[in-house]
Amino acid sequence: MKAADKFYQILGLCRRAGKLASGTWAAEDSIRKGKAKLVVVSDDASEATKERISKLCKNRRVDLVIFGNKEELGSSIGQSNRAIVAITDSRFKEMILDVLPDAVKVNMGVIDEWQK
Repeated sequence: MKAADKFYQILGLCRRAGKLASGTWAAEDSIRKGKAKLVVVSDDASEATKERISKLCKNRRVDLVIFGNKEELGSSIGQSNRAIVAITDSRFKEMILDVLPDAVKVNMGVIDEWQK
């Protein structure tokens, strides 16, 4: 099974467990309230969105991953297109980081610190 398929399966499981905030507004709210453990932004999100979320994640020390596209992110969680999802559970965060290749992990929060 490819890493991308496993990634989308974990996102779907995360959604069913109620540990995911989907959409820009919900994800930003989750980051601001300190609930988000990992934020996933689609490759095809606008540059302004990527920059705004990157700054917010860096300020709040939340890890950020840029991966997939809006359509796949949305369909994996049973929703319409989604540019941003926030994982609110540390176990799901670990599962996702384990299946993703190192090349897509973006250090905006604490990824490098816990890997040392």
